[in-house]
Amino acid sequence: MSAPAIRSFLPVIAALCVSLAHGAPTDSVDALATVSLDWAKTRSETVRAETAWASQRELLDSTVNALEERARELESKRDLLKAKTAKDSGELENLEIENQRLHEQFGRLENALKAIDERFVKLRPQLPPRLSQALELPFRSLAEPDLAAGSRMAHTITLISRCAQFNRSISFGEEIVAASGEAQAKLMQTVYWGLSHGYAYDRGARKAWIGAPGPNGWAWVPCAEEGVVRELIATFDEKAEPTFVAMPATAGRPINPSTAR
Repeated sequence: MSAPAIRSFLPVIAALCVSLAHGAPTDSVDALATVSLDWAKTRSETVRAETAWASQRELLDSTVNALEERARELESKRDLLKAKTAKDSGELENLEIENQRLHEQFGRLENALKAIDERFVKLRPQLPPRLSQALELPFRSLAEPDLAAGSRMAHTITLISRCAQFNRSISFGEEIVAASGEAQAKLMQTVYWGLSHGYAYDRGARKAWIGAPGPNGWAWVPCAEEGVVRELIATFDEKAEPTFVAMPATAGRPINPSTAR
């Protein structure tokens, strides 16, 4: 038994000795012995519990230390995550601002495209008939109210590029022409000088017309210079030798047949 246990047991021994000295009855001695035995058992259990606690305490202390270290690591990660979240929130806010700016620019661009398309629609009657007919599909697509901006841009670029290409070339071919002075449209040979003007020739009737954009759209008017138009058509049709020919022309409005030279 340890020294503290012996010291705690001394009062009991002293009491027992006093009882024996005064001639205490045997029953009292037996009772005291029973109490002493119970106390000894209790003390033994207490010592055993204290010993077990001492052996467990080191493990518990190390567990507590590990948990505290883990808590500090989690706090560090939490602080780092807060800082990263704050940075990401700032970047997200900047992205939202940039997205709003781009959305506004996109809206302005879409409105500008619609304005250009409206001008194209108004100018279509003044285009050479052959070109206007060739652009039927993009013009029809642009008339759709729910056309996406990307598709609108593609069709608008098609219109611009096709008109620019047509304006840089001289086009020869055959097409149905609704000419002034004729009861009905008929197939004629035509030559276009870009977007500015063109010539139509009816080989059977030996008649010529000059066409140009006017206030009411493209118009074909009779041309007094039937011979030079016929010679021009024959040259493009490879039925005549190339030569310099003075052709009647117009600048922005249909030519007057009486002054065509």
